[in-house]
Amino acid sequence: MEFSRSGSGVIRSVSQRWLYKQWSRLRAQAPLPFWKDLPMEEIGQQVDTLMFCDVAGSGAAPRFLIRYLGRRLQEAYGGARTGEYLDDVLPAVWREGAMKTYQQAITGRPVYNIVETRDRGGCDVLLERLILPFTTSVGVDRILSSVETISAEGKFEQAGLSESPFVGSNCLINAVIDAD
Repeated sequence: MEFSRSGSGVIRSVSQRWLYKQWSRLRAQAPLPFWKDLPMEEIGQQVDTLMFCDVAGSGAAPRFLIRYLGRRLQEAYGGARTGEYLDDVLPAVWREGAMKTYQQAITGRPVYNIVETRDRGGCDVLLERLILPFTTSVGVDRILSSVETISAEGKFEQAGLSESPFVGSNCLINAVIDAD
């Protein structure tokens, strides 16, 4: 899987741009922002589309332990999934690409991608995903992921999105966000 390098202008969602700006502000001149500095009270409106993961292990195949899954993501993944590993939760068709995207984020730079898929009724849906790396001590050990779903067709079925018989994984954009 190839990752282009891009500025934050590639991020389409207004709320995801805001999250990126918060990440960048907290980072300042440090290699990574500290998780404890994230203003949770300010991200309250976005909490339904967020996932928090701990990075478990290192090397070629770290895993991502889900600590929080927002309401809209719970609908898509069929439950809270707290305490489960991300690679155990994702449908097979999404797993390889998604895991490479999360693994890219543990290099210390945000990653943004857009994946085409379909809901249970066959309606085209775009998953816009922003993955932000954080630290609690040294190195990337926490991930904040924002996953927003949209459809040019208007209404679509969020519930069970990851279990749709039409689920796809065509990646339209796959970018590492460089500092602006």
